[in-house]
Amino acid sequence: MSTLLLVDDSPTQSRYLELLLVSFGHRVLAYKSKDITPENALEFSIDLALVALLIAKSNGFELGVRLRAIGVKRIAIMTKNPSDIEKKWVQAIGLSGLLDVPDTPENIDRQLRTLLRS
Repeated sequence: MSTLLLVDDSPTQSRYLELLLVSFGHRVLAYKSKDITPENALEFSIDLALVALLIAKSNGFELGVRLRAIGVKRIAIMTKNPSDIEKKWVQAIGLSGLLDVPDTPENIDRQLRTLLRS
């Protein structure tokens, strides 16, 4: 079982992903971007942070960099149909990858397993 930090400001997508990730056997800590702090990000040993690209007053890349700076090792940006530019940004700033959501549960599970091995 992995511990996943889920940061998404969309209540619908966040709840769907939380239920899906729990059904895969993961422990999920779900937050809105305005509620994430270093203390709650590091309260548990995070195996992977999943951060929505579009969040209030910022973007997922900036939050990903902040999470990495406080010690979260694996961080993936969640977006639909990742573009080449988004892929380049992930590489340039040293994040773990992208999670294409929404997608089928099987594809999300496959992507997660890959990200957790990185």
